[in-house]
Amino acid sequence: MAAAMLAVPAFAQADERELTIAESGDGVFSLEMVDHIGYGFNIVKSDAFEPNGGSDFFVNVFSLNILPAEQFGISIGADYNFNTIRSKKSAFFVDENKKVQAIDFGDMVGSKAEKMRSNIEYSSFSFPVLLKGLFGDFHIGAGAEAVLNFGGHTYSSYREDNNKYEITQRKAKLNTFTYDAMAFISYDEVGAFVKYYPKSSKVLADGSVGYSFWTVGFVVGF
Repeated sequence: MAAAMLAVPAFAQADERELTIAESGDGVFSLEMVDHIGYGFNIVKSDAFEPNGGSDFFVNVFSLNILPAEQFGISIGADYNFNTIRSKKSAFFVDENKKVQAIDFGDMVGSKAEKMRSNIEYSSFSFPVLLKGLFGDFHIGAGAEAVLNFGGHTYSSYREDNNKYEITQRKAKLNTFTYDAMAFISYDEVGAFVKYYPKSSKVLADGSVGYSFWTVGFVVGF
């Protein structure tokens, strides 16, 4: 999920799934692979730079659903996420210590520069644990997820004198493990979710720019 709303469509009946690889006869247990994708919009807050939103795209790896009661259960799984934090006023870069910093775009480019944008981009695996309630086709739930971060880099681009300039810096230093909280609601195999990533759980290592963000978005089953 991201962002990540792990098992929203996975809450559909297992016999409707082509990618169910294991299930119990009484429907209490089911293990499914790659059963949903999702997209979210990041709402970013930072004192270090002027944010311009961002995005979270995620693909489910597996979902383990356990339903000990008819209307209540738990879902555990894993998603692959690609996250972006954007700015049009600040330019991100990786310093000599592999920390991500931000400067005013005006300090980096000429006065004729236009269409400026800069991103912090990173990949992660998230491992959600969700408590859920099932009420017919409607499903609601909430939980938290541990996140394994990797592959961080910055990307900046702008146009000047009819030329486009692009700058990518890789191997940004990330905190390996972070966390977030989430809630969701779904109908059939279409759902909406919200996640909160607090500033106390930082993707970027100490000494880098800091931010917190909300993600809101949707998820659909395969």
